[in-house]
Amino acid sequence: MLWFDTLAIPVDAPHPKAAHAFIDYMLRPESIAELTNSVFFANANQAATALVDPAISGDGDIYPDEAIRARLFAEQLLPLRQQRERTRIWTTFRSQY
Repeated sequence: MLWFDTLAIPVDAPHPKAAHAFIDYMLRPESIAELTNSVFFANANQAATALVDPAISGDGDIYPDEAIRARLFAEQLLPLRQQRERTRIWTTFRSQY
């Protein structure tokens, strides 16, 4: 399953200019590469790839190849009953640890 993170600014944010500045900062290749190098999560900024540690950018579990990416899919909206069942299963799984 494919997922993505989003940076968004709420309409009633008290400091929207600061939020825009932060987003602009995180969109810089060197900034997002530094984040990727510290949290081991891929980023979609192609200009940052050269700045990512080769052990990370070359790890197929973090940056899957084209064949794997072609099979990825976004989460589908489920009916409420199925959402509840999935939540129960996930909660049961997580509570065992």
